[in-house]
Amino acid sequence: MAKSRLSPLRATPTIPRLELSAITIGAKLASFLQSQLDIPIQQSYIWSDSKVALMWTKCEKSLPVFIRNCMNSIKTNAPSAILRYIPGDQNPADIGS
Repeated sequence: MAKSRLSPLRATPTIPRLELSAITIGAKLASFLQSQLDIPIQQSYIWSDSKVALMWTKCEKSLPVFIRNCMNSIKTNAPSAILRYIPGDQNPADIGS
């Protein structure tokens, strides 16, 4: 599933921050689907073409508040989800952009 969003005009977020926001949306979507479907889900995967955003999710260092909040949301909504990298030219979600 792909979800496109416009970036805000007030602030100028970096591409990795926008990618981290997309991972956060994916985690929320995974949580919603798991709660609404009547079938048991053994494993869920969240794919991203941003190596920086994926490294932030694994980082133990102190990061800016926005990044920490996104990481907490991902861990809360999809604690067992496996985060994986997919090259941008192979990512079907990038067709719309």
